[in-house]
Amino acid sequence: MRERPGPSTASHGVALSLLFTSPAPSSHRQRGRALVLSLQGHTRQPTPPPCTSLQCPHFGVCSGCSLDDVALIARPPLYERARAFFQEAFGYALPPPQSPPQVHHWRAMAKLAVRPDDASHPCIGLFRAGTHEVIDIPDCVVHHPLISTTVECVRRAMHETGISAYDERQPLPFSLRYLQASVEQCTQRVQLTLVCHAKPPSADDALLPPAWQSFLANLIRSGEQAATSADAPGVSLWHSIWIHFQSNPGNAIFDTRHLGGVHRTWRQVYGDVPFVRDEPLAPSAGTRYPGAVMLFPPYAFRQANPVAFRRVIDDMILWCLGDDTESPWHALASVEGGIGVAEFCAGVGGLGQSVLLADAARAERTGRRRVRALWCSDVQGANAEAFWQAAAVNGLLSSDAADAPRIQYEEGSLEQLAARIQSGSVPCDVLLADPPRAGLGASFVRTALLGGNDRGRPRRSVAAERTSCTPQRFIYISCGFDAFMRDTQQFAAMRPSFTKTSAAGGGSAAPWRLRYARAYVLFPGSDHLEMLAVFDRKRPPRRQ
Repeated sequence: MRERPGPSTASHGVALSLLFTSPAPSSHRQRGRALVLSLQGHTRQPTPPPCTSLQCPHFGVCSGCSLDDVALIARPPLYERARAFFQEAFGYALPPPQSPPQVHHWRAMAKLAVRPDDASHPCIGLFRAGTHEVIDIPDCVVHHPLISTTVECVRRAMHETGISAYDERQPLPFSLRYLQASVEQCTQRVQLTLVCHAKPPSADDALLPPAWQSFLANLIRSGEQAATSADAPGVSLWHSIWIHFQSNPGNAIFDTRHLGGVHRTWRQVYGDVPFVRDEPLAPSAGTRYPGAVMLFPPYAFRQANPVAFRRVIDDMILWCLGDDTESPWHALASVEGGIGVAEFCAGVGGLGQSVLLADAARAERTGRRRVRALWCSDVQGANAEAFWQAAAVNGLLSSDAADAPRIQYEEGSLEQLAARIQSGSVPCDVLLADPPRAGLGASFVRTALLGGNDRGRPRRSVAAERTSCTPQRFIYISCGFDAFMRDTQQFAAMRPSFTKTSAAGGGSAAPWRLRYARAYVLFPGSDHLEMLAVFDRKRPPRRQ
């Protein structure tokens, strides 16, 4: 474990007429010209006219989007299911989802498959639903334009240098399996990852064969054509280029067997800076707190729609720190000496660091900090390097103040890290979790939220738990609603009528109660919602 010392309500939505805009027209014949134009001036995009639908030429063929109608995009069908669940389980009226700031060109990060067509030409896009057939999506309207530019650069370089697309039936060594394009929006450059069908080279092997060296040289030349741009002279399209070596069979994009040694399977072959920088939102974005600078290596999870996710972070911060109007019976009111914040599935630690920055800004106004410690954890320890660099950029390691929060980052599985909460060795008055789509799982819930006890076993009294190092508030950010329902039914108090009909495990005697919930549309065009739910540990009964 590494440890270093550290020093008005957002809008619920915006007018649909502003959200839905027609994508810029294009065709296959225009792609070559569009590539040149985008390389010459890729920081300028025309403002398209309003429209009433997604208007994507690939809709219905590509599996990426399932919603085209304006009303459905702003209020996906999943919302009705979520609204019914919250009403039936908690008696809670879930408000309509927060609308995204934009519907077109919002995706700043994409992973795309590379497979041959019948003529052995590379197709770069998404799998057709239920098949191994890749659909080309050159005119995708949700991709940032630089992602489409990246795809055309890769396709052209493959054609000119003879690099093969990966074929599961007869996989050729050093064929290209996938690409990942991650746009650094503050510089309008792309962090490109090429997933190569090969084992990681040993110390004595050449990194890449001659054909791949030619392939990379071709890509670098294409990117450097952007140096002719009047907007950004001398700047390449590429932020950096990485090779990821993945020789496993199947459709897994990355080789996760080497999480402990990512530097064997990931090699940066171009660029001086390894991490994409995600900047805080400007004050004009309507958020309460700007948030932290976040740094992302290509192997770390990054939100595909970082601008929309910043609004989730803004709400999360409010429920971590509270405000000056909260009642004495607030869940954190009895915590003395400042609160400890523990972030699980932290990745590069953007949530926790955003809380610390907001707390520092609040302390300038009130004269005191609320957060005494931040403990972040993730299964991938390689993210720690980006975490600590971001902490330095955010000024969290330079404070000599006596009340500067203690900052830690620890690697481990969810189960291992949950045991640290139960042992009392981690400061955890507020527990944050933003897990993958599969959710937290029964083991984590039992250990971190139920004190290691299954439902029905004797456990400490609520009053005793409040005097120990036990989380008093749990903030759950979920990207998989089925997993969210499954997890919450294990630990949260629910209406008796719901538990009788659903076989839910929580019941009215469960130790957590729902305090707040909100849904967000992060992926316009998909029937998907991001959920933010706040649970407070039940208060001990007041003495008469």
